[in-house]
Amino acid sequence: MSKSHRKPKNSACMLRKSYSTDISDSQWQLIEPLLPPAKSATARGRKRTTNEREIVNAILYSSRTGCPWELLLLDFPPAKTVYHYFRKWQI
Repeated sequence: MSKSHRKPKNSACMLRKSYSTDISDSQWQLIEPLLPPAKSATARGRKRTTNEREIVNAILYSSRTGCPWELLLLDFPPAKTVYHYFRKWQI
């Protein structure tokens, strides 16, 4: 598969179906400053490629619906990534 035919990684510009569990813009403005900064912003490390808002939306979707991590819809970032952030932010 050539690069031009690859599906882009969960970028902010990707359109997806909205769900009732998605956070609003005003809710995101309250939550975003509470999240820890990316490692690349504070130290050495890879640049973050995952949209944090989509991670929050996936966590809320899983929590509200009772959906197991590994059965998250394909609209969301990969389940392992979502669970990683869930655990990381939990501590």
